[in-house]
Amino acid sequence: MPHSLSNLALQLVQSTLNRVLETYPRHPYQNAFSIPDLRQRLLAYVLNHIPSCYVSVDGLTTRNQPEKVYAEFADEHAETVELFTRIGIDEILAIHGDWVCDRIPNSTECHAIDLPSHWFG
Repeated sequence: MPHSLSNLALQLVQSTLNRVLETYPRHPYQNAFSIPDLRQRLLAYVLNHIPSCYVSVDGLTTRNQPEKVYAEFADEHAETVELFTRIGIDEILAIHGDWVCDRIPNSTECHAIDLPSHWFG
């Protein structure tokens, strides 16, 4: 019987990160964390602040009921994960702000386009 390990903490952090980032403006937050290196840093930051949780998944049966274990883990840690996701977003952008500005295309033009004086040409 093949077994595999599933990292429930990683699943929770990834889904929370996606949901939280949707509440932030596209520029610079969503654009910055679409950069794989920064996204990995944010994942690592949050994972370092929450407990790990792995479940062994049996390929033939559902004896371990990973969905139930995940739901319990998510219920218990959802607020903490969201808090550290928001803190991590702020800290990582504060540390790597200049690096991000160099890699997000047209970052200065995006600010100018958003101003009402530029809406009418």
